[in-house]
Amino acid sequence: MTNPRGLFRGDRNAVAPISIAAVSPALNPSSAQICLDKAGQLWSYAHGRLGKLVGQHFAEVRYTEGEALLKEGILIARESGGLTIVQEEGRFHRLSPDGVLSRGQPYPWPRVPGLRAICEDRHGNVWFGTETDGLFRLAPDGSYEQFSTANGLSGNKVRAIFQDREGNIWVGTDGGGLNRFKRRVLQVYDQADGLGEN
Repeated sequence: MTNPRGLFRGDRNAVAPISIAAVSPALNPSSAQICLDKAGQLWSYAHGRLGKLVGQHFAEVRYTEGEALLKEGILIARESGGLTIVQEEGRFHRLSPDGVLSRGQPYPWPRVPGLRAICEDRHGNVWFGTETDGLFRLAPDGSYEQFSTANGLSGNKVRAIFQDREGNIWVGTDGGGLNRFKRRVLQVYDQADGLGEN
């Protein structure tokens, strides 16, 4: 976790500070998103700059041409290894498990929605939760599907997306309750099912 004093590591018994000097103020862990990938590598993302923890320092990762990302976005670990960086201006980037940063691909849908939650599932689908347009599922082949109240989603304001150990995708909405995708079948849970509120 981070706070204004830097980066901290916690376990069941204690929380201890980690002494890390960033190579750039933009990579300062106190103001960055922190992500641990499937291989145990720690990453930092802030102000459009991606950092990889090497020893006690974050080293900036750029394209092979030397360019930085330079856009705000959301950092998530991929199930298959590496990272996905999703930028609200309409692109997402992939960092392969061997550290190669690919140039950003545009979202395939016509309108760029306000992003609120992102999750990549074990099959390589990336799920995008939006402020007003419901949920998008982007398949590895580039095709996508949108879920909204028009086709069964309980609410269009998505606040959280989570994959459980069985591979089910859970989608929390603001005012619409909880949704579960189990083997591509959508089920909705609300106050009638015992939720405190929708």
